[in-house]
Amino acid sequence: MEITKEVFENFVVCPYKAYLTSKNESGHKTEYEIISRNVNGLYFIKALKRHFPKQNAISEFPIDDFSLKDGHKILPRASVNSQDLFSCCTVERIPKYSDLGSFSYIPIRFTPKENLSKEDKLAMAFDGFILGNMQSRFPSHGKIVHGKNFKIKRVEIESYFPRVKGIISEIRKFSSTKEAPPKIILNRHCQICEFRNSCRAIAVEKDDLSLLSGVSAKEIADQNKKGIFTVTQYSYTFRPRRKFRKSYPHNLKALAIREKRIHIYGKPEVPTTSVRIYFDVEGDPERDFYYLVGAVIHEGGMEKRLSFWADDEEKEKEIFLQFFQSFAKYPEFTLYHYGSYEIKFIRKAQKSLGQDYVELADKILKNSINVLSIVYMNIFFPTFSNGLKDIGAYLGFQWSSEDASGIQSLVWRKQFELSSGQTVKDKLIKYNMDDCYALKRVTEFIHSIERNSGTNKDVISVEDLKEESTYKWGKVDFLISDLEYVNNCAYFDYQREKVFVRTHKNLKNVKKNGRFQEKRCYRINKKIISPIQRKCPYCGGKLYRNGQDYARKVYDLKISDVGIKRWVTSYQATTGRCFPCHKVITFERVKGIKKYGHGLMGWVVYQNIAGHQPFYQIQDMLDDLYGLSVSGTVLQKFKSIAAKFYLSTYQEIINRMRQGNLIHADETQVTFQEANGYVWVLANMEEVYFFYTPTREGDFLKELLSNFKGVLISDFYGVYSSPSWIQQKCLIHLIRDINDDLRQNPFNQEYKQMAGDFSILLCNIITTVDKHGLKRRNLNKHKKDVAQFYHKILSCGYQTELAQKYQKRFEKNRDYLFTFLNYDGIPWNNNNAEHAIKHFAKFRRIMKMGGNFTEKGLREYLILLSIYQTCRYKGINFMKFLASGEKKINEFKG
Repeated sequence: MEITKEVFENFVVCPYKAYLTSKNESGHKTEYEIISRNVNGLYFIKALKRHFPKQNAISEFPIDDFSLKDGHKILPRASVNSQDLFSCCTVERIPKYSDLGSFSYIPIRFTPKENLSKEDKLAMAFDGFILGNMQSRFPSHGKIVHGKNFKIKRVEIESYFPRVKGIISEIRKFSSTKEAPPKIILNRHCQICEFRNSCRAIAVEKDDLSLLSGVSAKEIADQNKKGIFTVTQYSYTFRPRRKFRKSYPHNLKALAIREKRIHIYGKPEVPTTSVRIYFDVEGDPERDFYYLVGAVIHEGGMEKRLSFWADDEEKEKEIFLQFFQSFAKYPEFTLYHYGSYEIKFIRKAQKSLGQDYVELADKILKNSINVLSIVYMNIFFPTFSNGLKDIGAYLGFQWSSEDASGIQSLVWRKQFELSSGQTVKDKLIKYNMDDCYALKRVTEFIHSIERNSGTNKDVISVEDLKEESTYKWGKVDFLISDLEYVNNCAYFDYQREKVFVRTHKNLKNVKKNGRFQEKRCYRINKKIISPIQRKCPYCGGKLYRNGQDYARKVYDLKISDVGIKRWVTSYQATTGRCFPCHKVITFERVKGIKKYGHGLMGWVVYQNIAGHQPFYQIQDMLDDLYGLSVSGTVLQKFKSIAAKFYLSTYQEIINRMRQGNLIHADETQVTFQEANGYVWVLANMEEVYFFYTPTREGDFLKELLSNFKGVLISDFYGVYSSPSWIQQKCLIHLIRDINDDLRQNPFNQEYKQMAGDFSILLCNIITTVDKHGLKRRNLNKHKKDVAQFYHKILSCGYQTELAQKYQKRFEKNRDYLFTFLNYDGIPWNNNNAEHAIKHFAKFRRIMKMGGNFTEKGLREYLILLSIYQTCRYKGINFMKFLASGEKKINEFKG
């Protein structure tokens, strides 16, 4: 099988198209392909005359090793081949030694594009690769002649050769009968492809995921691994969230298609004024040329249409000026457009017209509304794309031309430039005006959603997708009062106390002896009687006994080395009356005493934080073990009181960590009462600090650790990267990723070799750590091994995507993987933070099964958890620390 440049270029944009062309399959050529080939041919002739005189050129010349040795200065459209590779390209002689002699050749590519793409550079690298095989010297660079001014750009192609080799290797597999043909994946190239109709028919029949515009090949592969191959299957993966992630929710788009209903997320709003302008711009992006602007203006019930046309690029500035002057007379207006292309037009116009129009341009930009941005994240139409043509057609709008599209408009424009026909010009102006009216239809539909929310059966809010479970825990809101009465009579406690107790003798005893007693008598362990005051604290007059005694009982737990017992202290005082000032005086020490003691509060906090016990279980334990009946509400207040009491301790922990030389960091997600957030942990060898944030954005870290100058050990999440501190990435995370990918790709020899080299390097380093500890003087010898490893993997031209991915990952994190070699006592993993966060993960699991918590409750829990974990890391008994009433952990002597 011969691999031509056409097959190679097709593979870059679509492997399946390359497969079909390699099998000599042909489809119906699009007008765009045909006219582009003609335009490129004319451009080649003009560029050749511009840069290379005719006397130095030999045209359409098939060459081989012998003809190359003749040393022609320029060989345009020369046929070059090597083994099964074939291309037709222009080559130029340069003074570099090769097997040909004291010279060699480089490839030259011609394109009318102003902006070069990666595909252009890869195609030229393919030509260079064939030349390299023919002359035994691979060219380091090539030239691309491009743009209206025939600019010459030097392109370094040596770095593209590994990718070229990989593509050639993939194409060669097409000839194997054992290899399945590439999977059909629709992409942007389909709109100009000769096979577009047949491929789309197959994709529609299969309900293929690539029908969804914007879904990448990688995302499709990831979904395929999960057993999801169709749009319908994908639609069932959507789960309503309070807030979408940064990526577009394609599964919600799939759901809209499946249900044939528009799905609304949030509340889409489109600003409006008395003057509404809907405008659209036509241009040629490859040439950075705008040739047509259309606008529909609505003012006071009147409609006005404008069209500005440029015959050629020299008249482009005229339409800029006409466009700006049309809006200068409006003091207030709203300009609607669809996509970012119109904004690029305005910015170029501003730059072209100069300072005189800067203020007007800024006003236009300020009043511009991109309707696509509103549709993109708020309105999910049952269409495969968010393009204006798809959505406009769904809303019932029809274009004048059946084949109207952005690509077709480029065809019409090129036809106009070749023939200057008025018919083609009129067709373009009509198409542009149709786009303006389609934009108007979409914008008015969004306005109707705002006005008629909930009345259109074809429109559903994402918030309404959360169906309530038929059977769930919690109180049921009955609409009929009699049903509510029947339901209340069926509660467990009600039946035992009111119904079954009348027929079961045992239940009578349970009620009599159990916790149903409303009041209990406790033995007083200690009495404290306050002395009687003799003088009034207000006027100094003599106090007379009032005859009323003031008593207060404090319920506490007395904690000792041998056990814990209930301890009830009775505080008594006598009130007195002052006749001169008529005040009744109570001894203040007794008056301010709380009902529950510090020991009891500490025991409750210990059970909740260290023992993972929810408060309803702690309530039972207090009753069963100590005979204390304390309500769940009071127990929860204990946690709030303790969190406030130890707030200074909590702050002291982070202050000490900032002064240290090492911090481990990690984070995990948490969900509570219909909200999501993240719990973060910072840890070193002796302290642990937990805190909560509503998002995963890490800007707060720079402020929290502003004075930290040590080493931060973390996973590979980007928020931990900052120039403020030295970084060490957790190698455990890396080797787990390597192992997982190795398990899924056991036959990838490139990746297997890379993983093996890294494992040998790391194993040698860890052996030294195991023998000598984390000492810099013993680890210094491994820096040379690290440098050799990086030199090896970065100089390799890996062909597989997985090996390339890890090559980039190693290069990106080069300065962060082996930081621990330069310091004493710096570990190579993030175990301290991961170990600390396991305790919270267990709490989170228990709360999912047995209850909920609020953001306030979570923050209080994290304060106490930080103190508990810090005590554990320091070897301090947490229960004794709580019972002592001490606030400074470092000064506690348990």
